[in-house]
Amino acid sequence: MAHAITKFAPYLGLVTWGDVWDLTFYRAKTGKLVWYPKTHPKQPPSPSQLFHRARMSRAATLWNNMTPTERNRWRSLAARATIRMGPTALFYAAYADPNPRWLETLERQTRVTVPRPW
Repeated sequence: MAHAITKFAPYLGLVTWGDVWDLTFYRAKTGKLVWYPKTHPKQPPSPSQLFHRARMSRAATLWNNMTPTERNRWRSLAARATIRMGPTALFYAAYADPNPRWLETLERQTRVTVPRPW
């Protein structure tokens, strides 16, 4: 069962979500910080999970291998776009989409061209 943390939430940091120690944190739709004990898988990952993990690992490698100038282009795109998405998330989304027409739209709207992740 999840519990709303109100007393010591400010001491956890400004942005807290995911796994911290043996707890999992997230923000509820109401904005409250919620936590519950971390769970562990009972069976090995499926082939589909392995495929997606490998794809995201490859995307992370490509992101980390970009030059600072190339990463700054993605940062500029994220800053100028009217969406709430960071540069790395935009890059991962473009990498996962075989035909990201939405990326062309963002480039046109922001006048920022980014290097393609493929």
